[in-house]
Amino acid sequence: MSCEPRTEKIARTEKAEGVFIETEQLEMMPVLYPHIDYVNVVKMASEGSEKDIYLLCSLEFDGAFAYDHGSVLVDIIDILGEDKCVDMMKDINKQQAEYFVRYLSVGLEYGHKYGSRGNNKFDPEFDYKIKDIFPKIDSLLRSKLDQ
Repeated sequence: MSCEPRTEKIARTEKAEGVFIETEQLEMMPVLYPHIDYVNVVKMASEGSEKDIYLLCSLEFDGAFAYDHGSVLVDIIDILGEDKCVDMMKDINKQQAEYFVRYLSVGLEYGHKYGSRGNNKFDPEFDYKIKDIFPKIDSLLRSKLDQ
């Protein structure tokens, strides 16, 4: 599986082109985080905004929202490319790394490119681990978790 920057768009929303955001997630964001324009944060992060990447690493979700948010993070990594994401995330703290690991793990399992909702053939026997799909990000996150 390639970790090069993606050039095609996998799905669209009106405001966050290139990143698929579940409608239910959009509807609940004002309740969960009323001060955050999630679609704009996702859009800015997918365009390379470090501030918005850090914000997305800081949000706390449970259940289905964690899966949806993880899928969004996978899309952003695919758009920007793994190398750029590693560079942008070099200063995340341990808490952000813990959240990112949690969301990225479920996003890989559930998401549109690699996971069960993907356009590619989903293999339920394959263990969709961060280290196999995004080895450089995995290394960065491990170093942050070991601090």
